[in-house]
Amino acid sequence: MPLACFAQNKGLLMVGGGLDLLKTDFMGFGIKSQIGIEANYFITDHISFTGGAEIWPETIGTSLVGGARFYLINPVFFRTRALIRQDADVSLGLGYSNAISANWRLEFMGDYFINQVEFATRIGIAYILR
Repeated sequence: MPLACFAQNKGLLMVGGGLDLLKTDFMGFGIKSQIGIEANYFITDHISFTGGAEIWPETIGTSLVGGARFYLINPVFFRTRALIRQDADVSLGLGYSNAISANWRLEFMGDYFINQVEFATRIGIAYILR
């Protein structure tokens, strides 16, 4: 399978992590930074279920995350996630997953948080378990 046009195979598990680069209510570097870890299980070649955690060091604390990714046109995906915490939220986003090897992906994402009315950009790295 060529690296430039990767569709995941049903049954694969992809694990990764990411860091927010910028958020719309920028209060200073690191004050509202957000770190995420997640796993994506591909139920079809273009749809995965997501589970993980978000860590907001200075403000909200830790959130559990559940959601899905839909690869519209590989390697572009749409994602939706529910953040489960005291003040729950939902995020909708678009991302791009760039294959850097057969198993590694460099990912760029933008998310809109509905309840917080904020937009964040994120960079991440993911590894596909074969």
